[in-house]
Amino acid sequence: MNIAQPLDRALSAGGALPPAAPRRRMLGTLAALGVGAVACGQGGQGEGGAGAGAGTGVAGQARPAQAGSPVRGGIARIGLNQEPQTLNPYLVSQGATTRVVLTTLEGLVAVNETSEYYPVLAKEVPTTQNGGVSADGRTVTYRLREGVKWSDGAAFTSADVAFTWEAIMARDNRVVSRAGYDLIEGVNTPDAATAVVRYKAPYAAYLTRFPYVLPKHVLGALPNMNEAPFNRQPVGTGPFVVSEWAAGDKIVMKRNASFRDAGKPYLEGLTFLIIPSREAGIARLRNAEIDVLWDLTESSTAQLKTEQTLRVAVTPSINVERLVLNLAAPADGADQNRPHPILSDQKVRRALQHAIDTKTIIDKLYAGQAQPAGSPIHMGWAADPSLKPLAFDVNAAKRLLDEAGWAAGPAASGGVRSKGGARLTLTVNSTAGDKARELLEQVLQEQWKVIGVDLQIKNLDSTALLAPWASNGPRARGNFDMLLYSTGPDIDPDAHVYGYFHSSQIPTAANNGAGLNFSRYVNPKVDAALAAAQASVDQARRKASYAEAQKLIAEDLPHLLLFARQSINAFRTAVQGDTPNPWQNFSWDTQNWWLKQ
Repeated sequence: MNIAQPLDRALSAGGALPPAAPRRRMLGTLAALGVGAVACGQGGQGEGGAGAGAGTGVAGQARPAQAGSPVRGGIARIGLNQEPQTLNPYLVSQGATTRVVLTTLEGLVAVNETSEYYPVLAKEVPTTQNGGVSADGRTVTYRLREGVKWSDGAAFTSADVAFTWEAIMARDNRVVSRAGYDLIEGVNTPDAATAVVRYKAPYAAYLTRFPYVLPKHVLGALPNMNEAPFNRQPVGTGPFVVSEWAAGDKIVMKRNASFRDAGKPYLEGLTFLIIPSREAGIARLRNAEIDVLWDLTESSTAQLKTEQTLRVAVTPSINVERLVLNLAAPADGADQNRPHPILSDQKVRRALQHAIDTKTIIDKLYAGQAQPAGSPIHMGWAADPSLKPLAFDVNAAKRLLDEAGWAAGPAASGGVRSKGGARLTLTVNSTAGDKARELLEQVLQEQWKVIGVDLQIKNLDSTALLAPWASNGPRARGNFDMLLYSTGPDIDPDAHVYGYFHSSQIPTAANNGAGLNFSRYVNPKVDAALAAAQASVDQARRKASYAEAQKLIAEDLPHLLLFARQSINAFRTAVQGDTPNPWQNFSWDTQNWWLKQ
């Protein structure tokens, strides 16, 4: 197979690749429950990135230069190559939703560009030192900002925090995950400015919960929030509020007149424009039809970096491009007790991984900028650097398939292997219109053809591919062989790793589709290690538990990890005030954005 052919075709179309952005290992770790605003290790989601030392911005990058003092007014136009399915972040796991929601909904605490927790709707980050965390680690007290109003003018209170937990746990609400919230015993509200979260046992990742608070006065009286008008026009406490959502076209945001920070946001509004592809977005950016473009690839940015009216923001990312394998027989509501006829065999999974020439893909397609990934926690305090991807070894791959009983096929059939009369044919699904992933799929198709695997490509619109259980999403319901996309853990890896690999997180009809374990992966030893990492307040013990889980996952390969990418967004130089943040998406600080006149 000549891997260079499809890659070279892409490079000739997209131009030279940019040089790698500088990276620097960030110091510090997420300490035990006693530490609040702490510099943390490179382990976050966002869908995340690598951290940076205090005061340096992101991974050694200088913050964007400011051209004078902020001025008020103007509308920033942002291009998205996906349309959100909903603006209720608890009902879907989708990048486009997060980018919009961050401008209108807020949580109790968040993580800034220097990898520190900071208070948002809370007055302070709760710790044992300030009395916010009890000595036994089971009670977390949030002292809330007073005088905060929802965008409709209603007062924000502790009742909203309690309601958010109740809504997530309500059986009739089709939330995408209850991980972490199911460990909460209750939320007390002794007064309007105090929310006391009582855990059943110490929960080390408590600061990762409540990233968005929901308004009780809007949603509390409804039988469920699945089809609430809020999901398209949310009431929030953030800097902007939705004024219009024209399906397939745009989401228009206006300044939230009730926003608590005096004089902010500077912008009059934001408009998120739904654009069919990155290529179309680049054209519109160059033509000054949009001001910001989300989610570029390395191969498409070189020429943009030379244009004086544009700037390309490259932020280290914890996200790992991967193949999520379905270990259950594909069905509309796959049952983990019914194994996949091909992928349930560990030897087959290892053969597929051995047959991927990741280095050549990285070098040819990403100019060496991506990093091979051997674990879902490939960076940070919880990472195990001893874990490496399986070596590219075609002979080992063929040998494993022989051992698994898949006999080499005759040349007349394309060399496709068979077993018991069934061909070794698999189908990969990814997001339609994503040329970078389409190319990657073609390369995988060619690489696996060498070992006798027939890979079929069937891509879907992102809203269909990533749809939740209630919308018959193939990912949630288990109606697929393998999915190609990128995801990664938060600054504390618990929610991501527990969600994707603990057996309790398999979406089923019984749990109304809640959970991120789309692989239907079950390993009691992994379950035990992840539960131990949740419960311990000792950093070293948590690290050891995650190391155990990662080794088991690396052996079992429910995901075939490919490489860690960078987060790349492009701005017209008129856009000022944004700060790169490896732990959050680019829209995390839109209250600070302004337009240079």
